Amino acid sequence: MPGIPMKRLLYSSILPGFVLAVLGLHIMGLSAGPSAKKREAVITYVRGDVQRKVQKQPSWTKAELQAQVITGDSVRTLVESRSEVQLADKTLVRLDEKSAIEIRELEKTQAGVGADISVDEGDVWTAVGNPTAGKFTVASKVAGASVRGTVFRISVGEDESTEVRVYKGEV
Repeated sequence: MPGIPMKRLLYSSILPGFVLAVLGLHIMGLSAGPSAKKREAVITYVRGDVQRKVQKQPSWTKAELQAQVITGDSVRTLVESRSEVQLADKTLVRLDEKSAIEIRELEKTQAGVGADISVDEGDVWTAVGNPTAGKFTVASKVAGASVRGTVFRISVGEDESTEVRVYKGEV
């Protein structure tokens, strides 16, 4: 364009577009709503026959190391098998053999990471990353534990009897 320096042309045409694009991405991030709060967990240890069921899917599949686990997913271990699921705040949920859990809710709030885990059978040991952060509950069909400490175990028998052992802190 005659008479307009190239530098001024660059700033007057490209810079506003860039600013609008960045602003748009920022606004989209802020208005993402409740689904933006959902956080994943990851399977960090697999030994033996460990299976995962994605929410609302009828069949179990082989659980892979580093597989994402989200709200509604389940993980189970079969005979002579073990697994660990790590939440975003470094909370560990360790499944002993013949154990099964369902992640009923998993989210990140301003208070921290929160989780609601159902133990369907077996032994599940939990080391909570930050017990003062988000709400963290583990429950069977007949009992539940709301974490006020850091390390505990919940055992669910074949008859659905439930035992909670606290190693450190309170539940």
